[in-house]
Amino acid sequence: MKFILRAIIFILIFCSFTYGQNLEIREGTKLIYSVNTQDENYEFIVQILQMEPDRIFAYSMTNSTQTTGKVSIKKKAIESAKKQINYFSGGNLVLDDASTIWLSKQNFHDLLTFGSTELVYDDGYKSILSSSGESIFPVKIGESIYDIPVFIAGERVTNADNLPFKKSYLLLNDRSNPLIISMDLGWKVKLKEIIPPYEY
Repeated sequence: MKFILRAIIFILIFCSFTYGQNLEIREGTKLIYSVNTQDENYEFIVQILQMEPDRIFAYSMTNSTQTTGKVSIKKKAIESAKKQINYFSGGNLVLDDASTIWLSKQNFHDLLTFGSTELVYDDGYKSILSSSGESIFPVKIGESIYDIPVFIAGERVTNADNLPFKKSYLLLNDRSNPLIISMDLGWKVKLKEIIPPYEY
């Protein structure tokens, strides 16, 4: 009987601190990323203004130039873009054929279904990302730390599976919301906090 009670308590605790594929990102949600480059470390703060049909967010950086701006990702790009924007210079930006902060749903579908996907970066560099399983990643939501289910993907130096990725991603493991949780492209971005527009 004691064993059963302990098991029930463990399950309740685990479920209360683990978020599955229903992690909700809605209007008013704030995402706080840490950014580490060779030149400086700073925060990249994303304020979600609209999720559907186009995805719109405002952003600010605590970098030396205090960069701010607004990005609109068109619905078609959210669904099927194969291009990824990772550099922001401030001001307003409308993305018709590229995504950012999120991988497109098509990219994520390809990773899950075929094990790889093509991704083109800002500078025109074409990468083939390969899937590498699932894991969890701790993120602060409200006042608590939760384990977020993530999907691992990256570009390998060669075709050898035992070598590390040259570029790597952790993506929210959700077909409808493949948010970038962390990214290493030679400089690193990591989601450290989600501030919801309501109490968690």
